[in-house]
Amino acid sequence: MVEKYNSSIPELVERLYGCTEREAQHADFILGTVHKSKGLEFDTVVITDDFAKVPCAAHNLPRLSSCSGGDIPDDEWNLLYVAVTRAKSSLVITKNITNILTLAGEYFLRTELTSALLTEGQPPCCSVRECHNHIMPDWPLAMCKLPLQYMDSADDGGPMCGACVLQRIGPTASLLASPELLKVLPVTEERLNLPINYALLMALF
Repeated sequence: MVEKYNSSIPELVERLYGCTEREAQHADFILGTVHKSKGLEFDTVVITDDFAKVPCAAHNLPRLSSCSGGDIPDDEWNLLYVAVTRAKSSLVITKNITNILTLAGEYFLRTELTSALLTEGQPPCCSVRECHNHIMPDWPLAMCKLPLQYMDSADDGGPMCGACVLQRIGPTASLLASPELLKVLPVTEERLNLPINYALLMALF
């Protein structure tokens, strides 16, 4: 935020103070820093994009020669942990923050019974946009991505095929089937929706 607003910050702070409700219980929303929120909880938490920039999910980073994504300081991880654990029922984050969380192996995947996902006995298609694999109906378990609410959009989530699960969480995918079965599934290379600065950089090299 400092990088973005820079010299405008004093004016913005003054405007915020002009709209302030002194009693927190009467406020429509509360603005605060992660440091100030330690020990507090709120029904809904919205986290702004004031963390390290990671252009895509961890499993796609090797495709970007200009970015390793692994140089996030420990104190930044600690702050992010505090931020995401302040919400009691609803958390609204940015796409960049979900990318950061994938570096720690968090892809918001949950296990479901495959039988619960079948429609008239037919397995659903993988929810990864470019993937044409289906969920294997004879596997007892499947992985589903939880729906996510971003600041400016939403991800509906949905079931994910074994190959896409293997790409994201590695050996843990063996909960679904044997490694031999997982490795024979077609692997999808997703289209990367990169931030404009990374997209321009890649176009130059």
